[in-house]
Amino acid sequence: MFTMEITRLIERCKQGDADALGELYKAYAQQMRGVCRRYISDEQTVNDVLHDAFVIIFTSFDRLRDSNKAEAWMTAITRNVASKCKNHLEALPTVSLDETSEAGLIVTEDEERDVRGVPLSEVVKMIDAQRDCRHAGH
Repeated sequence: MFTMEITRLIERCKQGDADALGELYKAYAQQMRGVCRRYISDEQTVNDVLHDAFVIIFTSFDRLRDSNKAEAWMTAITRNVASKCKNHLEALPTVSLDETSEAGLIVTEDEERDVRGVPLSEVVKMIDAQRDCRHAGH
């Protein structure tokens, strides 16, 4: 897009024009996805980070001082979100499958237990959802 078109689009976004937000997303999603991929290899996490970055972009237009620099501003936001996510993921402890089986941490279907009446599989889903929320927001 031309700078003038982007400037008009940004001004419409600042006024809360939902169509303009959609146009901006369509215009820049692939480019910002590429920024995310420089930091993160997992495609689902890339999508989560891209989503979070655009939420920040869409809610921060009041901080954009120069609409002519919108692309660099959006790139910086996306890069920051992706970098924080990468750092968070790298800080998570990892355990090899060998270590878990040796420690008896792998639970077979026959051994699946309830936690306060909730099936273990549901507890694991809740933990994963909570982890995804935490790392996507950072």
